[in-house]
Amino acid sequence: MEPSADERRERSVRSGGSLASKLLVIIGVVIVGLGSLVSLYYVVFFIAWSRPADLREKLRQDSCHENLKHLSLALLAYSADYDGRLPEPEQWPTAALTHLDPKLDRQGIGREYTCPSQEHAPQVTGIPWERGQGLSYAMSLGLPRGDPRRAPKASEIPMLFDSDLVPVARPSQAAARHGPPGRDSLKQANFAYLDGHVKSVPSDYFGVPPGGKPRAPTGVRKDGR
Repeated sequence: MEPSADERRERSVRSGGSLASKLLVIIGVVIVGLGSLVSLYYVVFFIAWSRPADLREKLRQDSCHENLKHLSLALLAYSADYDGRLPEPEQWPTAALTHLDPKLDRQGIGREYTCPSQEHAPQVTGIPWERGQGLSYAMSLGLPRGDPRRAPKASEIPMLFDSDLVPVARPSQAAARHGPPGRDSLKQANFAYLDGHVKSVPSDYFGVPPGGKPRAPTGVRKDGR
């Protein structure tokens, strides 16, 4: 039995109402999504304009982090070519230079050796990179002999780090360069470890916190070795 005209009209009304409800839900979801994007944009915009110095320093710290990553991998590549031995500490910059990834942008030889957060990196003679480039990193004294990747607790032993004493220093002599301007208590230093990973370390982790005693990074004796 065919439905009457009234029944067909009622079904049509229901179908139209259901479609309108779905459209309203979709429109609501789109509006909420756009509102979230706009809110996120204003948050990022506000942060970028309210604390530009902090953002610039974070970018410099990330660049320094990448420098240490490239240099540590270059030294590990060097050790692989020389029976698992790292270069003599004083010679590490030259050794790393010969094993840097050739795919890197080599606009200036030695640019990986200079930390963007350091205004005046010390000059080191006898290293074949471009004139005017400074050295911002030091190799740790007292590294274990043999293959660095096989050293016990290799992930806890610093190999390279931010330092004003170059090319060799103790981990406790690291330089805390990175952090919010004017807030020394929040400063950090970048450390590259024997297994090749890099991380930022708070200043009171390797230095002398207010009213405290010096403390070397994990896996390193308190005399810095």
